[in-house]
Amino acid sequence: MKEQMKLLIKLQEIDKQIFEMNSDKEIKPAKFEELKAAYEAEQVHLAELNEELKGLQVRRNDEEGELEAKEVNIKKYQTQLSQVKTNKEYSALQHEIDGLKADSSLIEDKILKIMEEVDSLDTKIRNEQERLKKEEIQMKEKEDLITRELTEIDRKMSSLSGEREKIIPEIKPEVLARYEKIQNKKSDGIALVKIEDGSCRGCNMVLPPQVISEVIIGTRIHNCESCVRLLYYEPKENNDSV
Repeated sequence: MKEQMKLLIKLQEIDKQIFEMNSDKEIKPAKFEELKAAYEAEQVHLAELNEELKGLQVRRNDEEGELEAKEVNIKKYQTQLSQVKTNKEYSALQHEIDGLKADSSLIEDKILKIMEEVDSLDTKIRNEQERLKKEEIQMKEKEDLITRELTEIDRKMSSLSGEREKIIPEIKPEVLARYEKIQNKKSDGIALVKIEDGSCRGCNMVLPPQVISEVIIGTRIHNCESCVRLLYYEPKENNDSV
């Protein structure tokens, strides 16, 4: 059983690397998609700002059109002033002119306020556009980097799979089946753990002396009663983590 355990340890190390690489293959694109979604949301926000700017420009045009109409009427009434024959008519026209001038003053104030809003929003939009341009470049660089990283992961996984295929035939089918059954049930992909200081390294449960003794001797392969992982023993001087 000692030789079988040595093979399982080698297999576990390979499977551990493959497991971690598979996690990377899921995590890296997922993180990029999060960045992409955030970038697209910012693009939507920029489009909304542009729509808001268009709305302000429409409001400004409407107000300027109304102001122009008021000024036309003011000029018309001022021309009529020189033609009236009675004080009553003069006073009525002057009242209309004064009202139109007051309205025009209010409209001019509105236009000035809109112009200030337009200037502020235009600056905000230009800053946002500049920031998004830089972010777009960074996104492209990040995408290219992830593509290269995934290609390298695939290359390494292919190499590891080749090593795995060389080991598999040397492991007894029943031992391999036992190992893979546990491995498939563990979220970390670890089916094999060492005994350290009298405890299972997988769950820290204290192990019965008889179990430890049999694992050290190599008479049989034991499972931890708590986490079900297979147990192995390694002398302290070779106590590298798996």
